[in-house]
Amino acid sequence: MSTTPVYMSDKIYNELVELLRKTYPNVCVLYIDRISNKALEKKFEARRLTFENKSSTKLFHGTQSGSVASIITNGYKSCFTPILIQNAH
Repeated sequence: MSTTPVYMSDKIYNELVELLRKTYPNVCVLYIDRISNKALEKKFEARRLTFENKSSTKLFHGTQSGSVASIITNGYKSCFTPILIQNAH
């Protein structure tokens, strides 16, 4: 697992802030970190290749600080994301 800052000069920074502002128009972004778990990324890629539609969608969300470690380590629990699971098939 690795954490990398997303700097204001990075191309993706403005894209992420604009996406946040669609939901939260008055959002004040203090910082953005990219968190990667290579093992989960490999699992996702293997699973994605089994789908008829192999494209993927970037989704972003906030969470309580106490939940971050579990999400990074274990990924999302399907019981908490039924809409995403339904749309994936």
